[in-house]
Amino acid sequence: MKKIGIITVFLFTLFTTLCPLDTTGKSNCMMAVTYSEMAYAQFKKVNKASSLDNAKKALKKALQNAKETAAYAAQCGCSNAETYSLSAFTIAEKGVDATSVEDLSSISKKAMDLSLDAMQSAQQCGK
Repeated sequence: MKKIGIITVFLFTLFTTLCPLDTTGKSNCMMAVTYSEMAYAQFKKVNKASSLDNAKKALKKALQNAKETAAYAAQCGCSNAETYSLSAFTIAEKGVDATSVEDLSSISKKAMDLSLDAMQSAQQCGK
């Protein structure tokens, strides 16, 4: 029984050494694409929200997604996607103190565009 366990550990170690997972390249770029899509969707919810509370909830999620996009884009070396997502975050962050849905709507439109740009840039980096 011990031999099977030792052989299993040995084979697992050998396999992971010879076939390492891609943790810095394309997978991080694809995560940037995913988070930029999520940010875009949340900014769109902000834009279409009928109440200030709903808009602010979506904005909070969008900000987190934009921040994650920037982090993953930086890890895969995609500076354009990182810049676009940080710009989306910076613009959208101004909406945290908004007092009307209309104010948030105009902010979210700009952030949506930047999230789309981040998505397209990250897709190009991941190729």
